[in-house]
Amino acid sequence: MSRSLLHTPPISYLPPPPPPTWVPDLPPTPLFYPPPPPQFYPGPPPAPEYDPASRAIYLGNVNDDVTIHDLCKHANRFGGIESVKIVKQKQCAFLNFIDSAAAQAFYNHTKHSPLIIGGQTMKVNWAKSSPMSPDLLAQVRQGATRNLFVGNVEEHITEDMLREVFGSYGEFDSLVILRPKKIAFINLNSLKAALKARDALQGTPVGDPPVILKINFAKESSGRPRTGPRQEKGRGRPQRE
Repeated sequence: MSRSLLHTPPISYLPPPPPPTWVPDLPPTPLFYPPPPPQFYPGPPPAPEYDPASRAIYLGNVNDDVTIHDLCKHANRFGGIESVKIVKQKQCAFLNFIDSAAAQAFYNHTKHSPLIIGGQTMKVNWAKSSPMSPDLLAQVRQGATRNLFVGNVEEHITEDMLREVFGSYGEFDSLVILRPKKIAFINLNSLKAALKARDALQGTPVGDPPVILKINFAKESSGRPRTGPRQEKGRGRPQRE
Protein backbone atom coordinates (compact mmCIF):
# COMPACT_ATOMS: atom_id res chain seq x y z
CA MET A 1 0.00 0.00 0.00
CA SER A 2 1.27 3.35 -0.90
CA ARG A 3 2.04 6.09 1.60
CA SER A 4 -0.48 8.60 0.02
CA LEU A 5 -3.43 6.33 0.62
CA LEU A 6 -2.55 5.93 4.25
CA HIS A 7 -2.65 9.69 4.94
CA THR A 8 -5.88 10.57 3.04
CA PRO A 9 -8.23 12.47 5.45
CA PRO A 10 -11.60 10.90 6.11
CA ILE A 11 -14.63 12.27 4.24
CA SER A 12 -17.35 13.81 6.46
CA TYR A 13 -21.04 13.87 5.47
CA LEU A 14 -23.19 16.85 6.71
CA PRO A 15 -26.95 16.59 7.08
CA PRO A 16 -28.99 18.42 4.41
CA PRO A 17 -30.21 21.99 5.26
CA PRO A 18 -33.81 22.38 6.56
CA PRO A 19 -36.50 23.33 4.04
CA PRO A 20 -37.22 27.11 3.74
CA THR A 21 -39.92 28.54 5.98
CA TRP A 22 -42.89 30.04 4.08
CA VAL A 23 -43.47 33.76 4.72
CA PRO A 24 -46.74 35.37 3.56
CA ASP A 25 -46.59 38.31 1.17
CA LEU A 26 -46.73 41.68 2.99
CA PRO A 27 -48.16 44.92 1.52
CA PRO A 28 -45.54 47.35 0.28
CA THR A 29 -44.39 50.04 2.69
CA PRO A 30 -46.20 53.35 1.86
CA LEU A 31 -44.07 56.23 0.71
CA PHE A 32 -46.13 58.72 2.75
CA TYR A 33 -48.58 58.64 5.61
CA PRO A 34 -52.00 60.30 5.35
CA PRO A 35 -52.62 63.30 7.68
CA PRO A 36 -54.57 62.67 10.87
CA PRO A 37 -58.31 63.40 10.75
CA PRO A 38 -59.32 66.93 11.82
CA GLN A 39 -60.32 67.44 15.43
CA PHE A 40 -63.41 69.41 16.31
CA TYR A 41 -63.84 71.24 19.59
CA PRO A 42 -67.14 72.46 20.99
CA GLY A 43 -67.80 76.17 21.35
CA PRO A 44 -66.64 79.23 19.37
CA PRO A 45 -63.04 79.52 18.13
CA PRO A 46 -60.62 81.20 20.54
CA ALA A 47 -60.23 84.96 20.20
CA PRO A 48 -57.02 86.13 18.52
CA GLU A 49 -54.25 87.33 20.75
CA TYR A 50 -53.90 91.06 21.27
CA ASP A 51 -51.62 92.81 18.83
CA PRO A 52 -50.00 95.80 20.58
CA ALA A 53 -49.95 97.70 17.28
CA SER A 54 -53.63 97.13 16.54
CA ARG A 55 -55.96 100.10 16.80
CA ALA A 56 -58.96 98.43 15.15
CA ILE A 57 -62.00 96.82 16.78
CA TYR A 58 -64.55 94.56 15.11
CA LEU A 59 -68.17 94.81 16.27
CA GLY A 60 -70.66 92.12 15.34
CA ASN A 61 -74.39 91.72 15.86
CA VAL A 62 -75.01 95.33 14.82
CA ASN A 63 -78.69 96.01 14.20
CA ASP A 64 -79.94 98.18 11.36
CA ASP A 65 -81.06 100.81 13.89
CA VAL A 66 -77.52 101.35 15.22
CA THR A 67 -75.99 104.62 14.00
CA ILE A 68 -72.46 105.97 13.78
CA HIS A 69 -73.34 108.35 16.59
CA ASP A 70 -74.30 105.40 18.83
CA LEU A 71 -70.91 103.77 18.31
CA CYS A 72 -68.91 106.99 18.67
CA LYS A 73 -70.73 107.88 21.89
CA HIS A 74 -69.46 104.67 23.50
CA ALA A 75 -66.03 104.54 21.86
CA ASN A 76 -65.10 108.17 22.59
CA ARG A 77 -65.17 107.40 26.28
CA PHE A 78 -61.84 105.62 25.79
CA GLY A 79 -60.04 107.92 23.35
CA GLY A 80 -60.00 109.66 20.01
CA ILE A 81 -61.37 107.88 16.95
CA GLU A 82 -59.69 107.81 13.56
CA SER A 83 -62.66 106.28 11.74
CA VAL A 84 -65.87 104.31 12.20
CA LYS A 85 -67.70 102.32 9.55
CA ILE A 86 -70.93 100.31 9.66
CA VAL A 87 -71.45 97.47 7.18
CA LYS A 88 -75.23 97.05 7.13
CA GLN A 89 -75.22 93.99 4.86
CA LYS A 90 -73.09 91.99 7.30
CA GLN A 91 -74.48 93.55 10.48
CA CYS A 92 -71.04 94.56 11.68
CA ALA A 93 -68.93 97.66 12.22
CA PHE A 94 -65.28 98.64 12.50
CA LEU A 95 -63.79 101.14 14.95
CA ASN A 96 -60.31 102.55 14.41
CA PHE A 97 -58.88 104.37 17.40
CA ILE A 98 -56.05 106.86 17.06
CA ASP A 99 -54.16 105.25 19.94
CA SER A 100 -53.74 101.47 20.38
CA ALA A 101 -53.96 101.92 24.17
CA ALA A 102 -57.48 103.32 23.75
CA ALA A 103 -58.44 100.28 21.66
CA GLN A 104 -57.06 97.96 24.34
CA ALA A 105 -58.98 99.81 27.07
CA PHE A 106 -62.20 99.59 25.04
CA TYR A 107 -61.68 95.87 24.41
CA ASN A 108 -60.92 95.10 28.05
CA HIS A 109 -63.95 97.07 29.25
CA THR A 110 -66.34 95.14 27.00
CA LYS A 111 -65.10 91.83 28.38
CA HIS A 112 -66.39 92.52 31.89
CA SER A 113 -69.11 94.99 30.88
CA PRO A 114 -70.75 93.89 27.59
CA LEU A 115 -71.46 96.59 25.04
CA ILE A 116 -75.24 96.85 24.61
CA ILE A 117 -76.69 99.21 21.99
CA GLY A 118 -80.36 99.26 21.09
CA GLY A 119 -81.06 96.33 23.39
CA GLN A 120 -78.56 94.16 21.49
CA THR A 121 -75.26 92.87 22.88
CA MET A 122 -72.39 93.59 20.51
CA LYS A 123 -69.76 91.00 19.66
CA VAL A 124 -66.37 92.64 20.24
CA ASN A 125 -63.12 91.36 18.77
CA TRP A 126 -59.87 92.58 17.25
CA ALA A 127 -59.55 93.62 13.63
CA LYS A 128 -56.50 94.20 11.45
CA SER A 129 -55.21 97.75 11.21
CA SER A 130 -52.42 99.38 9.26
CA PRO A 131 -50.10 101.99 10.78
CA MET A 132 -51.27 105.58 10.51
CA SER A 133 -49.52 107.45 7.72
CA PRO A 134 -46.84 109.96 8.78
CA ASP A 135 -48.79 112.85 7.23
CA LEU A 136 -51.98 111.94 9.09
CA LEU A 137 -50.08 111.42 12.33
CA ALA A 138 -48.50 114.85 11.97
CA GLN A 139 -51.96 116.39 11.51
CA VAL A 140 -53.19 114.66 14.67
CA ARG A 141 -50.24 116.02 16.65
CA GLN A 142 -51.17 119.50 15.42
CA GLY A 143 -54.71 119.12 16.77
CA ALA A 144 -56.66 117.56 13.88
CA THR A 145 -59.75 115.55 14.85
CA ARG A 146 -62.82 114.27 13.03
CA ASN A 147 -64.82 117.01 14.79
CA LEU A 148 -65.20 120.39 13.10
CA PHE A 149 -66.04 123.77 14.58
CA VAL A 150 -67.95 125.96 12.11
CA GLY A 151 -68.30 129.68 12.73
CA ASN A 152 -70.26 132.47 11.03
CA VAL A 153 -73.41 130.34 10.72
CA GLU A 154 -76.03 132.96 9.91
CA GLU A 155 -79.77 132.50 10.34
CA HIS A 156 -80.37 131.55 6.71
CA ILE A 157 -77.76 128.76 6.90
CA THR A 158 -79.91 125.72 7.73
CA GLU A 159 -78.96 122.25 8.94
CA ASP A 160 -79.96 120.78 5.57
CA MET A 161 -77.58 123.17 3.83
CA LEU A 162 -74.70 122.14 6.08
CA ARG A 163 -75.49 118.47 5.57
CA GLU A 164 -75.48 118.95 1.82
CA VAL A 165 -72.18 120.84 1.86
CA PHE A 166 -70.28 118.62 4.31
CA GLY A 167 -72.00 115.33 3.40
CA SER A 168 -69.97 114.92 0.23
CA TYR A 169 -66.83 114.36 2.34
CA GLY A 170 -68.07 111.69 4.75
CA GLU A 171 -70.89 110.32 6.85
CA PHE A 172 -72.16 112.23 9.88
CA ASP A 173 -71.70 111.34 13.50
CA SER A 174 -73.63 114.43 14.60
CA LEU A 175 -74.46 117.99 13.57
CA VAL A 176 -75.51 120.66 16.07
CA ILE A 177 -76.19 124.34 15.41
CA LEU A 178 -76.03 126.86 18.26
CA ARG A 179 -78.04 129.77 16.88
CA PRO A 180 -77.32 132.36 19.61
CA LYS A 181 -73.57 131.98 18.99
CA LYS A 182 -73.87 131.50 15.21
CA ILE A 183 -71.70 128.39 15.35
CA ALA A 184 -72.08 124.70 14.62
CA PHE A 185 -70.29 121.48 15.52
CA ILE A 186 -70.06 118.87 12.78
CA ASN A 187 -68.64 115.46 13.63
CA LEU A 188 -67.82 113.23 10.67
CA ASN A 189 -67.15 109.51 10.62
CA SER A 190 -63.41 109.76 9.98
CA LEU A 191 -60.41 111.97 10.50
CA LYS A 192 -59.60 111.95 6.77
CA ALA A 193 -63.12 113.15 5.95
CA ALA A 194 -62.81 116.05 8.38
CA LEU A 195 -59.42 117.04 6.94
CA LYS A 196 -60.75 117.03 3.38
CA ALA A 197 -63.84 119.03 4.34
CA ARG A 198 -61.85 121.64 6.24
CA ASP A 199 -59.30 122.12 3.45
CA ALA A 200 -61.91 122.23 0.68
CA LEU A 201 -64.55 124.43 2.35
CA GLN A 202 -62.36 126.93 4.16
CA GLY A 203 -63.10 130.30 2.53
CA THR A 204 -65.83 128.91 0.25
CA PRO A 205 -69.08 130.92 0.13
CA VAL A 206 -72.21 129.07 1.25
CA GLY A 207 -75.86 130.11 0.98
CA ASP A 208 -77.67 133.07 -0.51
CA PRO A 209 -76.61 135.69 0.37
CA PRO A 210 -73.22 133.95 0.42
CA VAL A 211 -71.50 133.47 3.77
CA ILE A 212 -67.85 132.51 4.33
CA LEU A 213 -67.81 129.80 6.98
CA LYS A 214 -64.95 129.72 9.46
CA ILE A 215 -63.90 126.09 9.87
CA ASN A 216 -61.49 124.68 12.39
CA PHE A 217 -60.96 121.51 14.36
CA ALA A 218 -62.79 120.98 17.64
CA LYS A 219 -61.50 118.92 20.54
CA GLU A 220 -62.84 115.41 20.52
CA SER A 221 -64.65 114.73 23.79
CA SER A 222 -63.16 111.60 25.29
CA GLY A 223 -62.49 110.14 28.70
CA ARG A 224 -62.46 106.85 30.58
CA PRO A 225 -65.85 105.60 31.79
CA ARG A 226 -66.86 106.54 35.31
CA THR A 227 -68.85 104.64 37.88
CA GLY A 228 -72.17 105.98 39.08
CA PRO A 229 -74.24 108.78 37.51
CA ARG A 230 -72.53 110.50 34.61
CA GLN A 231 -73.18 113.84 32.99
CA GLU A 232 -72.68 114.39 29.27
CA LYS A 233 -69.68 116.49 28.34
CA GLY A 234 -69.78 119.45 26.03
CA ARG A 235 -69.53 118.99 22.29
CA GLY A 236 -66.03 120.40 22.09
CA ARG A 237 -64.19 123.65 21.78
CA PRO A 238 -62.48 125.07 18.73
CA GLN A 239 -58.75 124.60 18.43
CA ARG A 240 -56.61 127.69 18.32
CA GLU A 241 -54.70 128.40 15.17
